[in-house]
Amino acid sequence: MEAQEANVPRRRHASLATGIYINYAILSMAQIIISQYSSRFQAMWSTDLHGISTVISMMGIGRILTILFAGDFSDRFGRKPVLIVGMIANAVFLAGLMFSQSMLMAAIFSLFLGFANSFDDAAAYPALSEAFPAKSASMNSLVKAAMSLAQFVQHLSLPLFPTLRLPWES
Repeated sequence: MEAQEANVPRRRHASLATGIYINYAILSMAQIIISQYSSRFQAMWSTDLHGISTVISMMGIGRILTILFAGDFSDRFGRKPVLIVGMIANAVFLAGLMFSQSMLMAAIFSLFLGFANSFDDAAAYPALSEAFPAKSASMNSLVKAAMSLAQFVQHLSLPLFPTLRLPWES
């Protein structure tokens, strides 16, 4: 009976870690998609490389705007709600990116990716450290590994679909 009870928290922690790693994989792919498809976004938003750079820089500004209070929210309200806020902000960014018709709209939605990054960092690293106290450094390092792996797979897999019509292509 005790072995079964010991497996429940272990499974819960494993699913927590898996969810965090998948979330960061999606975040990392979202961070590079604008630069990877910059020529398509330039045409879609009627802008130049300077406009694309502005959209990308808004990710950093979004992070700066929220990083100062995201950690306090994580401590005050818990890791799970803050992770959910980060996931929602990521979804808002991705949806907004698909439907943005101008550089200004894209820049505003790009702020949400910075928000997602702040809220994810404020909750994910402490959650992994609390769930895996004996392995916290290793578990937190795997976040970066998940991000790197996702970017590698994205970079290799998208060219395999040359006829793929992306939502932002007309």
